[in-house]
Amino acid sequence: MKKIVLASAVLLTFRCDARADLISERWAGGDTAGHPNSMTVEVSGSQVQMAFDLTALPAGAQIYDASLYCFTQGNVQPVEPVVIVPHDGGESLRLEGPWYRSFDATEAVREARGGRLVLLVESFEGLEAEKTHLDIRYEGRQSGRPAEQVTGVRAIHHNGQTFVIWKELAAFRPATDSVFRVEKFSARFEQNQTANEPGTGFMEYDRLPAITLETLRQMQGLASKSIGRGVRIYRVRNVPEIRYRIYRHKQKITTENLKDAKLIGETGSFCGFDEKMRRISYRGEFLQQQEIAESIIPTLCYQDGTPLSPGEGLYVHTPEHPGRAYYAVTAVLKGTENTIVGPSNGIASAIEEETAPLRPVFQRVQTGLYDGDPLQYWFLFWPARELSNIPRGPDHVIVTVPKGYAEGDPMEIGPLGHGGTFNLVDHSTKHAPKDALKLHMIAPNNLCYSNGLDTLKSFRQSKVDYFSERYLLSLIRWCQLRWRPQARDLKGNMLHFGIRHPEIFAYLSFGTYTTSYDYQWAPQSRALQRWLGPRQMAMTVDGLPAWEQFNISWYVNRYPGRDVPYLYLVSGTGKDKGHTSEFGWQDDPRGWSGLREARQNFTAFWARSRTEVYTHVPKMTWGKSVPAFSNCSLDNNPGNGDPADGDPFGQINGWLLWQVDDIVDEPGRWEMTVYVTPDCPVASCTVGLTPRRAKRFRPEPGETFEWTNTGVADGKEIRSGTVTADRWGLVTLKQITVTKEKNRIEITR
Repeated sequence: MKKIVLASAVLLTFRCDARADLISERWAGGDTAGHPNSMTVEVSGSQVQMAFDLTALPAGAQIYDASLYCFTQGNVQPVEPVVIVPHDGGESLRLEGPWYRSFDATEAVREARGGRLVLLVESFEGLEAEKTHLDIRYEGRQSGRPAEQVTGVRAIHHNGQTFVIWKELAAFRPATDSVFRVEKFSARFEQNQTANEPGTGFMEYDRLPAITLETLRQMQGLASKSIGRGVRIYRVRNVPEIRYRIYRHKQKITTENLKDAKLIGETGSFCGFDEKMRRISYRGEFLQQQEIAESIIPTLCYQDGTPLSPGEGLYVHTPEHPGRAYYAVTAVLKGTENTIVGPSNGIASAIEEETAPLRPVFQRVQTGLYDGDPLQYWFLFWPARELSNIPRGPDHVIVTVPKGYAEGDPMEIGPLGHGGTFNLVDHSTKHAPKDALKLHMIAPNNLCYSNGLDTLKSFRQSKVDYFSERYLLSLIRWCQLRWRPQARDLKGNMLHFGIRHPEIFAYLSFGTYTTSYDYQWAPQSRALQRWLGPRQMAMTVDGLPAWEQFNISWYVNRYPGRDVPYLYLVSGTGKDKGHTSEFGWQDDPRGWSGLREARQNFTAFWARSRTEVYTHVPKMTWGKSVPAFSNCSLDNNPGNGDPADGDPFGQINGWLLWQVDDIVDEPGRWEMTVYVTPDCPVASCTVGLTPRRAKRFRPEPGETFEWTNTGVADGKEIRSGTVTADRWGLVTLKQITVTKEKNRIEITR
């Protein structure tokens, strides 16, 4: 493939006669702006002062607006509100929505004296002041020469979203002979099939255009090298920084009215390629990582199976209200915007927009690692509105469909492997089931996060909202409508999301890779600080402590009357080694203790202790009422969280089972057969039992019931009595006898 070389002479096709009512330019330190070295930063103790030389602004120019863009180390959300004030007085600069990454400096620029604007930073945790820049839009004559303008702008609306497409500047389009078509995508690199021409490929889908990762890196001016357990991307050649701005207006956008159009988004070059499709080779446990230069990087599809052409850019906008709208795209070089709008970069006719449930866009089918089965259906999803605090995406969503799948077949739901960031193309669906459809997706922590995440809105000004939970529910509904698999009583392994949705999940299991019952005891606590904010400050939109949303014990004991899926919990490597030591052993016994106190249905094993329950429970038929066992006399002691305390290995509820074929669940009666497993070393035990997940047996708080415990083998009554439902409507039989010969438990009104 032909090597691509960028030259600034090719990139910068200047218009010497450019005049426009709207001038948009940038002031910054260094040479990264149209007005280079026009900002200085002075630090005196905790005081930071930023000064901008604005003498290049024409005298008396009308200032339309000015935005101060600031950045923090690691893009971390500040804890306390940012306070930036003009040196000569005035109010603190106000954050600008909807992204909250810049401050409105319009009045400060208008009031600047002597062509100099001085801003005092009174409070700004983590500020990287040197990266700050000031963008000013004003009326005047173009002082510099703007970048070449984009062409081929068009807009397509479907499913509540508008897909704005354009041709990138010439130097950011791959050479024709570096573009190929993909006949077949495969999780096995050597099984990918390519072609030179468009046409029909695998499963009668159109061949998608693509380039190699090597071609993309050459155009980006980047290279990579192994750093052992990771890859470092570094610059080898300067490439002019081009950005694209996307505008929306109720009127046709022209050069004259661009100042009145709404700037809805901005994106960088190469935004039409799916760079996450890069592959990384490695040895052992992710060691000696290296990018594979031959990785196939396809273009994005903006409609199901309809791809961008190589060199086209894409931005997806989610309108808040239905109606007609026009769009335009402009090019920006070092902050200087080409504000000329004509037929090539603005749409001529308005498009009709609607508000509708968002859905993923189909990209391609890929065969799996093992004999090509199951097939992988790849989608991209651009979340917005109530599904994300700010417009995001695209996110990958993958549905694996086994051969012979039919409507009503089982469905599984799980996260995209390694957070959807590492070797996505071949690693994320590595263990897809062959007997069930599976939805693979990723959302930040699967539950909730600050509505100021990835912005400059401080944690003090923010609340924690359930964006991720709504995001996941939206995708689950979409998947079930499209494939119509089993709709409820599913199996899964998303703990904090899953326990809140027993209407979806009947069974959640966690194996050797132990889970976190309370993130504060695990390495994830560092992530909670980023997602939610400081523990004492972070509150949810419904007034609850945000960190406790990731504490299973807190949740189930705050809402004891709520049912949860049956929890099958294994910490297979022991108390002080393997993944258990990584997560922290104290997390496990605390979580199990909370579940037992709340009388929830679960089984726990640690240190590879196994019983018949280990093989029997995962194979059970779900969807009926289950027993919540508590305080069994056969339970081992996991201890107080110190690995030296308690039994070195053991189980909780690990010797108890029940029959699913003779459960009675009626308004006035609940019956179940329970028993001690045949492999148990003793013949009987005592245990508490609480009916859970009943469909029709619904006790009222304070209601009294009669109960009996009858031996199945001889039909003799072992014990009987009365029991009163507690204030949550739970009926608990305390310390009943259960044997290997099986016992029939009956509770009646």
